[in-house]
Amino acid sequence: MAQSDSLVVKADTLKVSLPWEQKNKINLDLNEVAFVNWNSGGVNSVSALLGVLSTLKYEHENLDLIWLNKVSGRYGINKQQVQNVRKTDDLIEINSSLGYKMDSLTNWYYTAKFNFKSQFTNGYAYPNTTKPISKFMAPGYLFFGAGMEYGRDIETFSLYFSPLTLKGTFVLDDDLANAGAFGVEPAIVDDEGNVMVEGEEVRAEVGVLITRPTKP
Repeated sequence: MAQSDSLVVKADTLKVSLPWEQKNKINLDLNEVAFVNWNSGGVNSVSALLGVLSTLKYEHENLDLIWLNKVSGRYGINKQQVQNVRKTDDLIEINSSLGYKMDSLTNWYYTAKFNFKSQFTNGYAYPNTTKPISKFMAPGYLFFGAGMEYGRDIETFSLYFSPLTLKGTFVLDDDLANAGAFGVEPAIVDDEGNVMVEGEEVRAEVGVLITRPTKP
């Protein structure tokens, strides 16, 4: 006998007075797989995934100014019969996009965008759980740029081009920074392995960013 159960819980849509609109969504997915006298084999397991999304949107009545903010988080775990609990998903993300267009006849916006990503808890190269390979803000990624965006509704469908975008990579952990994890400069050590110069914790880069249209 094989059994698979799932539970989905959602809470959606909270609105405040115009021109501001707020929406909140919470997803909780639970899944259990059990095998009893199942000749093909298998492993009993239980998994859970929690997702949170909050959006706050400002839209001018003439549609010439749109400010869209999103905060999202996901965290998932899995427990199998033959192993300890493992993390399957882990994300913190903040997005903010401010768009302005000169008149109602054009679909081009002057746009500034901000994005931040990191994680809640330590990451490991399972089954080794003694030495983290990632932590909160190790890494953390920040993007900030300005450019042009095309789309009738930049919330759901847009093409964005930024000739000047700042990318910041944060590794706020001494061990990971000294090891040069996630692209930062590693520490300088002597022949005996002693740290002479600490590894960098922040790496800043400037470049061009193009994002293709998202599906409406």
